[in-house]
Amino acid sequence: WREWTSLAFLFGASITFTVAADLNYYQLLRTFGSQGRHVAPFLAGIPLLIGTRFSRGSRSSLAVFVISGVTVVWSFFVMLRRYSVGVIPGNFSQMWTDPTWSPPLGITGSLVTIWVVTGACVSVLYRAEYGNR
Repeated sequence: WREWTSLAFLFGASITFTVAADLNYYQLLRTFGSQGRHVAPFLAGIPLLIGTRFSRGSRSSLAVFVISGVTVVWSFFVMLRRYSVGVIPGNFSQMWTDPTWSPPLGITGSLVTIWVVTGACVSVLYRAEYGNR
């Protein structure tokens, strides 16, 4: 139970730190400022710590793979939006219709590529964990 208590504390501290940083940024700049570099240790560390608590081959480890994969794709999507149109409220669809910057594969091509690559990585991890069941 000590490990789970430590993990719960780390998770709570992560959320508290992120919210506090955002509130501080908002108070100073009137915008939210939590960025990937601020929360990356938590986003990487918490799934790793959770993963160490499960026995190999358990169904819970599959959930960790899938949640980690979805987090990678979502983070890429947010980064792609930020670089293509900025973080101006209400310009979400402009990412596809009128981006100020576009990666070499385009917006849709890049999103499809990250889905395929991440899905392949999760599939490899799944097969390594569960075999060909």
